Amino acid sequence: VDWSLKTRVRFTSKSPFAFSSTLKTSEEASGITGFVRCVSSLKSDEWSTLDTSTNAQFHQCCLLWQYPWLPWLSLFPRDTRAPITSTSSVQIGMDSSVSNCLINDWCESFRSLFGLLRARQCPFFYVCTHQFTVLFRAAGIGGVAEIHALLTPTTRGLREVLRREDISYSMPLKKSGQDQTNPVNNDEDDETKEADKVGDLDDEDCDEDDADWINDIGLHSNLRSKLEAERLQDGGQGTSQGTYADSLLMIEGVETQGLFNWLLNSKLCLSSTGPLTGIPPTLFSPVAFHQATLRPLKARQGFLKQDGENLYSIEVQGPILPHSMVSLMKLLQSSDFTAVWTTLSSTKPFASFQSSTAATSAFGKESLSDCGLDRTSLDLFC
Repeated sequence: VDWSLKTRVRFTSKSPFAFSSTLKTSEEASGITGFVRCVSSLKSDEWSTLDTSTNAQFHQCCLLWQYPWLPWLSLFPRDTRAPITSTSSVQIGMDSSVSNCLINDWCESFRSLFGLLRARQCPFFYVCTHQFTVLFRAAGIGGVAEIHALLTPTTRGLREVLRREDISYSMPLKKSGQDQTNPVNNDEDDETKEADKVGDLDDEDCDEDDADWINDIGLHSNLRSKLEAERLQDGGQGTSQGTYADSLLMIEGVETQGLFNWLLNSKLCLSSTGPLTGIPPTLFSPVAFHQATLRPLKARQGFLKQDGENLYSIEVQGPILPHSMVSLMKLLQSSDFTAVWTTLSSTKPFASFQSSTAATSAFGKESLSDCGLDRTSLDLFC
């Protein structure tokens, strides 16, 4: 399973697809009902009145749960550099009362999702901030026996913050010979700092150059301290060795609770500039949770010409989660098609990570029987 988030996928075929993006009322209703109730229209009871057409199945594949959902703001991808297009987008981020209400509701939604994950009634969910993305996965998912989280991209500043919070992590995609774990122990602070120096030589050189430049131009010490604080918050000169993959963190077991608590209370998850100022991180899930909004992906059907050949195409846009990709591929498995997709670059390391100690697949599937995924999908996700 590819765990990276997709922003767009386009399917092309020489023959017409068995489904369409134009839905009848019954098809849309059955797709929504099947998704919300976590049932397959093809495997529904004999007395069920759900529409079993491919159109209904297609619509069911193109749904997800999200919080917050603000129609006038782009909350995926979280890009603080996006241009401000309206006065309202400025005001909502600047109004502290509105922001506080959103954050309070977000905390309840986040607690709800994490509780579902711990109870194995949610297989996974994403937390998308303006600086990094966190993928939480239930015990048994991805071959990992314990509840765990993957976080990317990270910087030396962010990793230092996690160390201060006593959150232990590993860096499974680090190259051999570099610091891959951070055993949290006060007596080992010097050792972890030394290991961090080895793992971030390039960043250290950049930091020294910046410090020399600041001293040369004679900046006031207070301003210099402010710049250091901003560099810690924004992550410094980039990720480890300048790549997203190297900086991926894995947090397992009880440490996941610590990460949850930190995300729940940290101001680093909130943007302090741009149209998303004060807007809490975006939560995406394949199952319902408190205050979540049911969101459809945008689907568009059309034709295109490639190498002088006319092709049928269907394009799906939005935050495409792994369960949607798997379901769409299964729906198309009887067709001769080609798929091209665009991946959110900062989440590509999720696809590169593989557990070194795989959990028993049978145990994982049995314990996740109520997680909202059908048996066929569980075979892939476990």
